[in-house]
Amino acid sequence: MFRKLISNISFSPALVGQLGFYARRLRKEESTRRVGLIFTALALVVQSFAVFSPPESANAASPGDLVRGGLHSKSELLKAYDNNTQGIRQLFDHAKISRAGLANAKDQQVHSREKGKDAGWLSWNRTARFGLQQGETSMQVGNQQIYVRPLAAFDVKNTSGNGSYYPAFLGTTTDGKPFAFMKGCANILLKERPTSLAPSASCDSLAQPIITNRINVALSSAAFVKNGAAIKSHVFTLHDSTGKQINQRIVTTSAATAKSAMELSTPGNYTAKVVIMTSAGKKVSTSCEKKFVINKPNTPAPTPKPAASCEALAAKTISRTKFSLTATASTQNGASIKSATFVVKDKSGKEVLTRTVDTSKSTVVSDFEIAQPGNYTSSVNFTTSVGSKTSSDCQAPIVIKEVAPCPVNPNLPINSPECQPCPADDSIWYKDEDCKAKILRTKSAQNISTDKNAEDSAAKAGEKITYTLTVKNEGKAPQEFTIKDDLSDVVEYATVLNNGGGTYEKKTTTLSWPTITLEPGDEQSRMYTVQLPTTVPAAPQGTSDPSSYDCRMTNVFGNTVDVSVDCPAPKVVEQTVSELPTTGPTENMLFAGILFAVVAYFYARSRQLRTEVRLVRRGINTGTI
Repeated sequence: MFRKLISNISFSPALVGQLGFYARRLRKEESTRRVGLIFTALALVVQSFAVFSPPESANAASPGDLVRGGLHSKSELLKAYDNNTQGIRQLFDHAKISRAGLANAKDQQVHSREKGKDAGWLSWNRTARFGLQQGETSMQVGNQQIYVRPLAAFDVKNTSGNGSYYPAFLGTTTDGKPFAFMKGCANILLKERPTSLAPSASCDSLAQPIITNRINVALSSAAFVKNGAAIKSHVFTLHDSTGKQINQRIVTTSAATAKSAMELSTPGNYTAKVVIMTSAGKKVSTSCEKKFVINKPNTPAPTPKPAASCEALAAKTISRTKFSLTATASTQNGASIKSATFVVKDKSGKEVLTRTVDTSKSTVVSDFEIAQPGNYTSSVNFTTSVGSKTSSDCQAPIVIKEVAPCPVNPNLPINSPECQPCPADDSIWYKDEDCKAKILRTKSAQNISTDKNAEDSAAKAGEKITYTLTVKNEGKAPQEFTIKDDLSDVVEYATVLNNGGGTYEKKTTTLSWPTITLEPGDEQSRMYTVQLPTTVPAAPQGTSDPSSYDCRMTNVFGNTVDVSVDCPAPKVVEQTVSELPTTGPTENMLFAGILFAVVAYFYARSRQLRTEVRLVRRGINTGTI
C-alpha cells in the first residue's frame, strides 16, 4: 500500500540528496528518543522502590509506644493481641477491650478536644512526659507501669485550642463504652479510667398519647441504660380516672424506644403509663406518665382557642464556667410569643442571673457564664399573647464544677506546687503517710540570652536557657536522693552546654548528679544550661509520639516546665496544613504508566518514519519509483 501511494506522487531526482539528509536526521532523532526511553524505564524502576517500599520516618517510633512503632492495620492489631506483643493483652483486659471489640473496630480518626478545651480522650503511654500539671497520672497494670494523660497534651500549642485529629481504630468496650486505639503509637484511648460502675437504667419519657378515630391510642416510650444494663421490655398500661388499670400491652425488646397502640371506647379521662423492665430492675418516673381524654361520639368539636405552653428547657455545658440554655415553647390557634425570660438560682433559691430575650420564635438559645462553682437551677418563662407560660419541664439543673483537683490529692487544685506524686509511688501524694520519701521537687527555666522566664516567650535560635532543679526534704528523717532529669524532649531542639557538674548520658538523654543525703528541712539546687543551635531543626512532628518535634521543650521535675521554640517556616506550614494530598501506589504507578506510554509512542513513531524513508530510497535505487 505504501509503495502504491508513493508511486502516485510526482518525484524529482534532485530531491534524492534532501531525502538522504532527512534520513540522517531521523536516525539521530531515533537515537535520542531511545536514550529517553531507557532513562524513563530506569526512573520507573527507582520509583517502584519508593512506592512499594516507602522509607520510614526517622521518628516513627518512641519508647513510650505501647507497641513500639505502632500497629497500622487491623491484621497487625489482631496479631499483636494473639501474640501478646509487649504485654498488650494485659492492657486490653484492664481496659475491658475484647478481641471481638478490636475486630469490629472502625478505621477512623479521633479528635483530642471534642468535648471542650481539655476534655475528651485519655491516652495510655509507657513513659512520663507532661507531669501532673497537664493531667498526667500513672497506674500499675500487672507488672507494667502505665502513664495516663489527656490526648490534648499531644497537640501542637496554638491559641485557638481547636485540637488535632489522630488516625485510630474506634470501637466499644465490653461494658459499652467507646475506646480508640492509635495507629502511630499503639496507645489505648478511653474517656475515663476503667472502673467497676454498677449498671443503671431509667425511664426517660412517655410521649403524649396520640388519639386517632376517637378511640385509638398510640403510645411511644424512651429509656436510658448505661454501664452494661440491659432493657428487657416496655410495659404500657392505661388507667381510668380512679387509677384502676384497664388495659396493658408488653413490648418485649432490648431497644431504648418502643411503640404500642390500644383502643378505648368509653369516653372519659385516662392516664397512660410505661414501666421499663431492665437487668437493673423495674424503672418508673413521672416523665413516663401522661393524661389524655377520650371524647364522646358525635361530639361537635369545640371552637379552638389560642393557646401556648412552655415545652422544655435544656442546659448544655460549653466550658467549666459557661453554659447554654435552649428553651422551647409551642403555640396553637393563633397565639404568639413575645419574649422569653431566663432565671438562674443557686441552691438556696437566690437569683444569680436573669435575662429577657425579645423574640417571636418558639426556640430560644442564650449563653450564660457563672464563675462560682456549685449547683444551680435554671428556668424559663415565655411571655405570650395568652399570658405567661412555664412548666416543670421548663427547668434544668446546672452544675459549675470546681477547678480540677490534684489527681493525687483532691484537696488541692491541679496547678498547685504541692500537687506532686510520691517519688517512691507516683499514684499517691508526696506528703501521704504511705509515702516513704517526702522530697519536694521544683524546677524553673530562665532564658539567660533575654534575661526572662523561659516559659513567657518562645526561645529563638542560638539562645541559652538555664534550668534550676531544687529538692527539699519535708520529711522527718534523712533521705538519700539522686537528682535526675530526663531531657528527651529538650535535646530535640537544644544541646547541653553546661551540665552543672552532673553526668549526661546521651543514650538515655538523662542528666544526673551523685546521690546526696537530705536531712529534714535541707534544700539543695542544681543548675545546667542548654543552647539552641543557630538553625532550629525543621524535623517533622513525631509519627508515634506527636509531642516529639512539636516546637516546644517539655520537661518535668516535680512540676512541668514548657518552653516554646520559635520554629522555622516549614514547621509553621506543618502546624497549619495537617497533611498533603494523598498519593498512594495506584496514583504513582498510573502517572508512571502514562509517562512511559508517551515516551514509547514517540520512539516507535521515529522508528516508523525511518523505515518509511528507507523504503523510499530503496524504491529509488531499484527504479520502482
